[in-house]
Amino acid sequence: MASLVSAQTLWSCGLACIESILADNGVTKTQSQMLVELAHDFPQWETQPGILNGGEFGKVFKSVGFDVCVVMPSTFAESITLVQDVDVVGAILATSKFWEPPAKKRLIELNHALRLVSADKHGVTLMNPYRVPAPARIESFSWQDIDAFKAQPFVFKRVISTA
Repeated sequence: MASLVSAQTLWSCGLACIESILADNGVTKTQSQMLVELAHDFPQWETQPGILNGGEFGKVFKSVGFDVCVVMPSTFAESITLVQDVDVVGAILATSKFWEPPAKKRLIELNHALRLVSADKHGVTLMNPYRVPAPARIESFSWQDIDAFKAQPFVFKRVISTA
């Protein structure tokens, strides 16, 4: 399904998702390696190692030599179609609200990144990176949940070189 990767720092959930996508596309690049190799491109990592905003996902892929085109679907239907596209190498769902851990009884303000594994008319399957020592897990959510998370999907399509 999807490589399970836990976040290594308090802020590296997006990097964990990128590591998972890279691994499933035959590229071995760990968060630890990215944190060292890309630190000069992300000065905020000095105080918040691994923190990314959605607009920086494509920059990380490019910096590790895996060039992608970033598509931001605006509807659930568009997300379903895009995720199933043959040129899509992966997707990340960025949230501004998520379940309060560990009970998951109420939503809290939380910027979190989860790998979008699949989507259909019923909802989505996500790889939740949690944080070490907690193991990453595959979880399913309804579209109603996703709407409540105030989520934005980022879909990554392979860039085909014409050279």
